[in-house]
Amino acid sequence: MSYPRLEIHLSRIRENAAKLYRDCRAHGVEPVGITKVCCGQPEVARVLFEEGYRTLGDSRLENLARYADLPCRKMLIRLPMISQADEVVRIADVSLVSEIATVEALSRAAARQGRCHGVIAMMELGDLREGCPTEKDLLALCQRAAALPGITLEGVGANFVCYGGAKPSTPALKRLLQARAEIESVLGQKLSIVSGGSSTTERLMMAGGLPEGVNQLRTGALIHVGIGLMDEKIPGYHDDAYRLKAEIIERNVKPSMPYGELGTDAFGHETTWVDRGPIERCIVAVGREDIELECLEPMHPGIRILGGSSDHLLLELSDSARNFRVGDVIEFKVGYVGVLRACTSNYIQKVCVE
Repeated sequence: MSYPRLEIHLSRIRENAAKLYRDCRAHGVEPVGITKVCCGQPEVARVLFEEGYRTLGDSRLENLARYADLPCRKMLIRLPMISQADEVVRIADVSLVSEIATVEALSRAAARQGRCHGVIAMMELGDLREGCPTEKDLLALCQRAAALPGITLEGVGANFVCYGGAKPSTPALKRLLQARAEIESVLGQKLSIVSGGSSTTERLMMAGGLPEGVNQLRTGALIHVGIGLMDEKIPGYHDDAYRLKAEIIERNVKPSMPYGELGTDAFGHETTWVDRGPIERCIVAVGREDIELECLEPMHPGIRILGGSSDHLLLELSDSARNFRVGDVIEFKVGYVGVLRACTSNYIQKVCVE
């Protein structure tokens, strides 16, 4: 076995995916399974497909390509780069767009490849990430998309929470629905999709606040780590599908605070220290280059995270009943950002566990 290692427990992801799919379908919503947090792990993508998800999405074309053999629709959820228009049309079936120039580039790429590419026009509803600033801009984008060869205007959508923290709300989504109605009236055609956000919209949906007509959610965090709005753990979902195992490389007793002339740490942070006397502690071989340390939760009782550097994670063992030794392995539950960082690290082995 190689460490550090991220174990991906497929059965827990499967149960999360199945529950979310049932809940969404009960509210007239088609969930898109998002795979970006695990970098498009093919085994995870297959689990989602087996649980009924017919569209899978990712922010990176490289990740979508990892499960190209799955007979599902692939959605690019980050706005396409014009420089990658040909790859977008080749790999993805549909993408989220907010710029006319981008849609025109996708149209040219589709013509070159003899293909048709679907687009969902994004509207800004408060979070200030992607999306057309006004209804007028959204209408102009949709008019242009509808007129271009090789482009199918499938619907409209919005994003929440990810940048500005703007929460999904009933009034905001009603505004999106009103914008769609105006676009349909002007174009004289129906738009099949109203994409109402991500896992953060699940609480609104379950509370009955999702306006009728919102029929798609792009769901990732709930499936993978069981969290929704404001990183709240949602009852009924597993939050431990991803577990990190790391090996102890030093075990000893040292002072609880540094000594000598102190400055900032290697990342420019200045720490306020409390002298608690000598403590039992260890170092495990994983660091900030690999993972977000704040997203780790030790699975062993009595272990506390002290901090870390690029390649070292420091733990206090004073309250642990187990006598850990050098060479032993410590296991952690991993939160969303931690999974994202770990899956992109070349230094962490990824292993799928049934």
